[in-house]
Amino acid sequence: LLPLGLEINDKVVRMVQLAQKGRGLQVVYFKELAIAPAVVQHGSIVDEKSLVEAIRTLVKMRSGKFRLGSQSVIASLPTIQSFYHLLQLDADDSSELPVVLARELSYHIPYEMNTMHFDWDIVQQDEVTLTIAVIAVPRTVVDNYTAVLENAGLKLLALEPEAVTVARLLPGDSVGHDVHLVIFTSDDSVVVFVLQDGVIRFVHQRTFAEIQKLSNGINSLVVETVRYVHENLKLPLIQKIFVAKNITDLHIDETFAGVKIELLNPLQRIRSSSPQELSQLTSDYVLPIGLALREYAFI
Repeated sequence: LLPLGLEINDKVVRMVQLAQKGRGLQVVYFKELAIAPAVVQHGSIVDEKSLVEAIRTLVKMRSGKFRLGSQSVIASLPTIQSFYHLLQLDADDSSELPVVLARELSYHIPYEMNTMHFDWDIVQQDEVTLTIAVIAVPRTVVDNYTAVLENAGLKLLALEPEAVTVARLLPGDSVGHDVHLVIFTSDDSVVVFVLQDGVIRFVHQRTFAEIQKLSNGINSLVVETVRYVHENLKLPLIQKIFVAKNITDLHIDETFAGVKIELLNPLQRIRSSSPQELSQLTSDYVLPIGLALREYAFI
């Protein structure tokens, strides 16, 4: 069995577990449980006790005859609480990287650096420069999520921002030097992010209420994002656009600037037992599936 994938948002907790079967993977457990409106607000945990109870209840629930066997978990961190940046530094800074990163991030993030938890990955390096992808999250958010999961009796392996999880689900032939735009839903909002060379360069989030006020709905959000990454980040044209989750009710155009929008299938490497299960998992369980695949991706 692989570790549990657990999505936590303002309205619901969702859990998936995968198991290796032969040369592939199979969904052996998936459940969700609604939570009260004031338990999690804008990605911040307000009522830890209630959330712990909800997660414990979810773990105890049964899916068919299968009994949940693994207590290890990989859980999501909310987009609204996550900050993504790509920094270019002098190669000489590598010896004091945490200090230099904290200093550079302070110019981009409206928080004191001693209140932030940040992780990074060196994506390119030569004798002169370092290119580093950094994700920063408030320490209080990380600490609260960690405490809740431990109090729920789970062994926390990792906390992962949502966009990183969704990016893992892109088709293997799409992770190259192209620029991709990905759209997915998170709680009551839509998230659009842009990758270049497999690195997240920009993340933009709007609530459904805000999108409905735009002149052309989610298409306007896509236009805003594309314009920003071209004009401010100087990225080349978008080569592919992927949509995760069922957001057809937002009337997304089938093509954008000549680029056909493709449905991101979270089950491309996973066996599904029935059409009904396939439909529900593809629509609602994108994040938990991506989280559950995190460890498998490194095998």
